[in-house]
Amino acid sequence: MAALAPRLSPSTILRYEKLEGVADRSLEDLCKLAAQLLDVERCFAGLLNANDGWLRTVVGVSAAEARDFSPFCAFVMLQSGPVFLEDARRADMLRHIPQVALDPGVRTLAGVQLVTSDGESRGAFVALDRKVRSLTDEQKKIFLMLANQVKNQIEMNTRLEELRTNHAAQLGALSMLKSVLRAATTFAVIGTDTSGRMTLWSEGAERLFGFTAAEAQSLTPVALLEPREVKMRAVQLSSALGRYVQGFNALVAECKTDAPVEQTWTMLHKRERPFPGLLVVARVVGEDGLLSGYAFIARDITEQRAVERMKDDFVSMVSHELRTPLTAIRGALGLARGGAVGVLPDNIAELVHIAHFNSDRLLHLVDDILDMNRLESGALDLNLEPTDVMSIVLRAVDLTRPVAAESNVTFVVRSDAKPASILADFERWVQIVVNLLSNAVKYSPAGGEVTIGVKPAMSLVRVTVSDQGPGIPDEFRERIFQKFSQAQTGNIRGRGTGLGLSIVKSLAELHGAKIGFESQAGEGATFWVEQTMIDPAG
Repeated sequence: MAALAPRLSPSTILRYEKLEGVADRSLEDLCKLAAQLLDVERCFAGLLNANDGWLRTVVGVSAAEARDFSPFCAFVMLQSGPVFLEDARRADMLRHIPQVALDPGVRTLAGVQLVTSDGESRGAFVALDRKVRSLTDEQKKIFLMLANQVKNQIEMNTRLEELRTNHAAQLGALSMLKSVLRAATTFAVIGTDTSGRMTLWSEGAERLFGFTAAEAQSLTPVALLEPREVKMRAVQLSSALGRYVQGFNALVAECKTDAPVEQTWTMLHKRERPFPGLLVVARVVGEDGLLSGYAFIARDITEQRAVERMKDDFVSMVSHELRTPLTAIRGALGLARGGAVGVLPDNIAELVHIAHFNSDRLLHLVDDILDMNRLESGALDLNLEPTDVMSIVLRAVDLTRPVAAESNVTFVVRSDAKPASILADFERWVQIVVNLLSNAVKYSPAGGEVTIGVKPAMSLVRVTVSDQGPGIPDEFRERIFQKFSQAQTGNIRGRGTGLGLSIVKSLAELHGAKIGFESQAGEGATFWVEQTMIDPAG
């Protein structure tokens, strides 16, 4: 109790701010009861303002009398424990107060500081009488019990006020949310429980999908999406997560944290009119930290897709228009270089070699742009079937061996004896490994080795490609899979399109696989792709 004394000092007894507030009915009743039981003239509670620590309200006296009686509350709060005085004139801090100095004035005083369960002083409970008397032990016990009730009532009132404030804030937030939902007519806001049952259906959802809120009660978000895409997504997630995924879980399986997940789908209007849409999915977590449902925001991206299609068509047209003459030029230069038109002079042979090399680079660039364009537009379909991983690796090595030989780089294939099968598009997975091998050759020194590993472990199989190059610079690591990004080192052999690793990442994710790398400066780099294995017989 003594530790609370610095809140007030003798000098502050003479300083009072404007007392405010209307006495709480329950506190008034407790003060009246205490006065009757103790047979005293006055019993009141002085209450501190929680924000500034000043006495603001005195309950149990009239508003006009509050300023006169608040000094007694301040005196009690400066004491280290309950105080019982037979004659207040004997206290140096009280004898000069008019209510004590007068004759007859205050003589008997009982007081106790009101300290709540959180250890904070909230004021004082005081009983006064003009008679010089000594309270009995029973009366003191009753006084302290009533003071405890006053303290409990103060805590209850504080809690009720907090609840009122929180309730008002929640009502305001709810009103704002309703206004937002009514105004959000260009996109749909949907809420579900953990099983997918609709719990929220905005006006924007009615407009976007054509179902009323009553009709939506019998639906799940899966019913708003193209069934074939949902099944395809479920297959990809089953492969990536190593467990069976279907139905509603195909929409929410990736929501493992509070971060929202964006997905593009073909959505269905009530009349089964399909349209492209963007779906943002987020977890809804209760105050207890447990998952209570999911929130979905859906938007029609038909116009956006139209603009993207125009861009894609333009890129595709330009790429195809370039590919045809480039193929012819490359073929003609290859024939000339091979001696089909006779032996060329050395200076012309060198020019033909340079032209052939650069036409080959341009052709690869066009192919990469076409592939990236199809990946970004979602136009690349996979022919998924059980595939042996080693057959993929061996095919990729065969295709890339001429490039390695030209650079004086050797391929070394290492594999565990255990066979490993994945659900994959054979040609596209070969493309993944070919791009990784080509990248490794580009950064390998002459006479170096590129090691290809196939490592089944538990339910996963990992394909690794390791080179003996300079490693990946620290400043480049965050953007290594971005389009048109290439690490700048002194040992790079030629320049590629800067799309190879970006295509690898996109193709890997399209298969539900994970991709990453490990590297130390001066010790080469290892890229890996990891996918869930399947039973080839299944």
